[in-house]
Amino acid sequence: AVALIIGTAGVGKTTLAVRFARRVGPLFPDGQLYVNLRGFDPASAPMPPGTALRWFFEALGVPQLNVPLALEAQSALLRTLLDGKRMLILLDNAHDADQVRPLLPGSSGCMVLVTSRSQLTGLVVEGARPVPLDVLDAREAAELLASRLGAERVAAEAAAVKAIVKHSAGLPLALSVTCARAVARPTVKLADLAAELADARGRLDALRTGEETTDLRAVFSWSADKLSGQASRMFRLLGLHYGPDISAAAAASLAATTLTEARLALAELTRASLLTEDVAGRFGCHDLLRAYAAERAAATLSTADRDLARRRVLDHYLRTAHAAASRLYPARGNVPLPGTVGGVTPEQFAGAEAYEAALAWFDAEYRVLRNAIEQAAAGRQDEQCWKLAWYWAPLLKRRGHLHEVLAVQETAVLAAGRLGDPSALAHVHYELGFATSRLGDYRSSDEHLRRALELFTDLGDRASVALVRHGLAALFSEQGRYDEALDHAVGALRVRRSLDDRASAAAVAYSENAVGWILAHLGQPDAALWYCRRALAMHTESGSRTGVADTLDSIGYAYAQRGDTAQAVSHYQQALAAYQRLGDIENEAHSRMSLGDVQHASGQEDAARHSWEAALALLGQVPGADTTEARARLRRPAESPQSAKNSADSDRAGSGAVK
Repeated sequence: AVALIIGTAGVGKTTLAVRFARRVGPLFPDGQLYVNLRGFDPASAPMPPGTALRWFFEALGVPQLNVPLALEAQSALLRTLLDGKRMLILLDNAHDADQVRPLLPGSSGCMVLVTSRSQLTGLVVEGARPVPLDVLDAREAAELLASRLGAERVAAEAAAVKAIVKHSAGLPLALSVTCARAVARPTVKLADLAAELADARGRLDALRTGEETTDLRAVFSWSADKLSGQASRMFRLLGLHYGPDISAAAAASLAATTLTEARLALAELTRASLLTEDVAGRFGCHDLLRAYAAERAAATLSTADRDLARRRVLDHYLRTAHAAASRLYPARGNVPLPGTVGGVTPEQFAGAEAYEAALAWFDAEYRVLRNAIEQAAAGRQDEQCWKLAWYWAPLLKRRGHLHEVLAVQETAVLAAGRLGDPSALAHVHYELGFATSRLGDYRSSDEHLRRALELFTDLGDRASVALVRHGLAALFSEQGRYDEALDHAVGALRVRRSLDDRASAAAVAYSENAVGWILAHLGQPDAALWYCRRALAMHTESGSRTGVADTLDSIGYAYAQRGDTAQAVSHYQQALAAYQRLGDIENEAHSRMSLGDVQHASGQEDAARHSWEAALALLGQVPGADTTEARARLRRPAESPQSAKNSADSDRAGSGAVK
């Protein structure tokens, strides 16, 4: 009986309600009642429910003398008058539930439509049905433009239409204003209008109409001006955030408040439809609202206050990334964090679910971290830029986002270069070397790794020298140059064994596995198993799940080299389960291919094909992944077990890389 059409300013709530009311008019033969409750009117306070009731009584023909004075009695009179009738009541622009309740009829034959920027949670609790409106998607927005401007004009400038849709953030009011400007100026190209909208700083100027009901700044202000002081400050600060969304913990650091205070402010902004909250508890808004919030921040906060807020939230991401990476990759070693500022409360990862929580944090912040790194570089916050890139890199590599690693590190190397810090440059060159190696650019990889090795050697940073030699072992292993790879892997292992710190102790296990992996490819499976079993024990003790997964895969390969099919299959299956828990799709795919090779060599053709098909499907989910080997295996005709074994051994001899 009661439907609540809720959503942000300019999303089309009133338009939808009026259109619906006209369409269903015949279903309500006793008529319709409409009132604008002025819940977010810039010129006046929200309409008291008693005033709305008196309007209703006048429309229903009730003499003024028969209207009681008390609000409760007036509400009862309305219910009496509407009892047994079929009427539609449209309560537009409601401020809160208390304003609406006295206007609700008791008759089951009546329907009430309420539009509001507030969520009116109290009415939902009492049985009202919310109908939340979101911005339009790209297809819907293009359809709106075509309906207003004509399909021919829209089709003639498809690229401009796409840009207008993007810069209007799918907001119907913004699209409608742009359409009105285009209709009023039929000789102007849509590309010119799109160019005006492309400038984020002037976007709201380009959508100015001069009328309060359609000017976006004015429309947004009606909601923003109703906020409490704490929520208003949070809204302005969110205009300084990198986007596209934010967690409550990051918002607390942004505003230098407690987590509880941040949640209260975010909840108020969500109720006011100035933010939306997704199922994961993250908060966001469309780009036009973000631009408006940034304008209000610039108008009300000093440059120093704005810079400090940006520094706090960047520091939040850097310190949380450090905590998460330390939990996930204890062997990686830590670069020292820069000095912090007051009010920052980074997230911590402790307890039984700490590992999963750290993985989830990196995944949730994927888009935010990329934006943070780019904006840190643009703002010359170079130390924070390269160090955030350093802590994020291993997770990106495990997710198979090698092109993302490359792009991020190319930003970081510029920041490190401006600092003139040889340690910063060395760390970034190492990451660039790793990424280019995995992407098949071996020449660039060798150059980056050699440069990193030179810088770390000059600095006397032995732990990092070992890290780079491990990277060189991986590079040569990628190319099948296993003798050279072994030299670097053994060198890295010796250095790491000689160091006495937590990171180096954990790194020893990775080097043990690397040596074992390379020995297996050099035809020494027994020696390989000796090293890999040591690595597995150390990884298990340190709690390194990535190390355990990688080493199980290596042991599977060594057993396959020995011809022990049962042990090879068992260890590959354990590796697959471990990679699945990590969300490491690319390495899971490579383990599935190796498992298929073992099955193929032992005459299990159906099982092998299933493994290879699964590997191909997984690689299809990895951006830019090479599927050549998986497809080649699936094209292979059935062979005798012995020739299949020889073929599989040949495939694997040049396909592995140190992890």
